[in-house]
Amino acid sequence: MAAQVLAYPPFDPACAGASYHRSPSAFPQAEPLRRAWRAWRGDRPAAVRDADGTRLYTTHWEAPTLAGVAPAVLAVGRDDPVHDDVESYARRLRADGVPARLLRPPGAVHGDVLRPGRPLLRLLARALRGPDPSDHREDHR
Repeated sequence: MAAQVLAYPPFDPACAGASYHRSPSAFPQAEPLRRAWRAWRGDRPAAVRDADGTRLYTTHWEAPTLAGVAPAVLAVGRDDPVHDDVESYARRLRADGVPARLLRPPGAVHGDVLRPGRPLLRLLARALRGPDPSDHREDHR
């Protein structure tokens, strides 16, 4: 895989970050996301292995290291309930030596890539082409 391009991805099956609880009207809410995680993973996260015995993870929360994964371009709104998940993922990637660009477009909300006329897809595409030092919406940490 050449790159990860992720818009507001949830990573924590427990939805425990403070960002999940900042606004009772924000979408998505923690409880429906927890139910979705349980539906996808089952009631207990069992160790899953590939045919060659490699451990597979349903979330980076489980992986002991992220070293060797593809560079990432991540986007999340500051008020998105999954904000803390995305911030944590960017920190883990960087700590494990993986290049990660974190975009925080002003006014972005969960689901923006599905809304006509919103700039998130354009920002993600531009981020894949390389850094733009004049883009104030990007965090270059």
